[in-house]
Amino acid sequence: MVYLELSDGKSHKFYEVIIDGAEVIIRYGRIGTQGQTSSTTYATSEIAQAEAAKKIDEKLRKGYVRSQLIEPPQFLRDLPAKFKPMKAFIEANLQPYIKINAGEQVGEMNTLSYANAKGDPLTLWQSKISGNPYFPKNLDYPIDRVTGLAMPLLIQINCADVPQIGGFDFPQQGILQFYLGFEPADACLNPDKYRMLYFSEISENENDLITDFSFIENIGTIREFHGDVYPLSFSVNHDLFWESRYAYEQDIEIPEELAELCEDFDEWIADYDYENDTGIRGGKLGGYVDFHSDANEIAESAKGRLLLEFKHPFHGESFYLFIEDSQLSNRDFNDVEFYFSCG
Repeated sequence: MVYLELSDGKSHKFYEVIIDGAEVIIRYGRIGTQGQTSSTTYATSEIAQAEAAKKIDEKLRKGYVRSQLIEPPQFLRDLPAKFKPMKAFIEANLQPYIKINAGEQVGEMNTLSYANAKGDPLTLWQSKISGNPYFPKNLDYPIDRVTGLAMPLLIQINCADVPQIGGFDFPQQGILQFYLGFEPADACLNPDKYRMLYFSEISENENDLITDFSFIENIGTIREFHGDVYPLSFSVNHDLFWESRYAYEQDIEIPEELAELCEDFDEWIADYDYENDTGIRGGKLGGYVDFHSDANEIAESAKGRLLLEFKHPFHGESFYLFIEDSQLSNRDFNDVEFYFSCG
């Protein structure tokens, strides 16, 4: 699987090539859309490889660049022979998402619980879990309107760190943040207790920023439970998200000739995900909700698309944020819906 992008000031397009034996599947279009898909079957796999290489070289000559060579998901490599007739269908329906990777813990903000807490050693504009946020001095810091306390940062994303994928119009510059008050379960769908902020421009001059966050309380805020600081990085993955999409008939059409085989595949992938824990993909931007715990109810009731699914690397709790496509394109994060699962 090869993923290419073109950004020349006038257009922002992607071109994705999947090679499966003698078949070449191509998906292309404007970044921020699902694009269009076509497939061609050649006489041999060698001819398919050669034709795919020609198409890729042609795009590279036009200014496209390789964004990332993406490995297929493990379940596809382990697919039993009986499901071979489904393979092309599965590959054509693989969905890109951005995996959130948490590094080793580097600090701890709750000095009342940890006598040797190191605070936050990361920069104010770095992608991170917890820690001190990027926040300009001339703006009002977010307050939990129920408790009256300043809300700690839960997760911060420097958008320049995030690779772009087709069908997901995530900003490529600026900083996106999620703040949370105290009890996550009580904050669900209550904007008085959570806030998402987006800063389209970043200043790395600390004179422009708040640097003393001693006004944030450790007791009575989310820092009682989530004060540990982790750096974040991001990578592109692909998955079928069968559990979420098949169960709720989301964006997936089953060909009539594969209907019976899909029922068998439904049982196999459920067992496979359970045995290999592959249904729990962890933190992600874009894609679909992982099908576990009460996440099925969340996916059913949420409006818009999944913006962020954040699974805490230590506590195992999951935080979900949903947004309408039009709001994402307009960089309007004021009405993001928040849900929580204790895991």
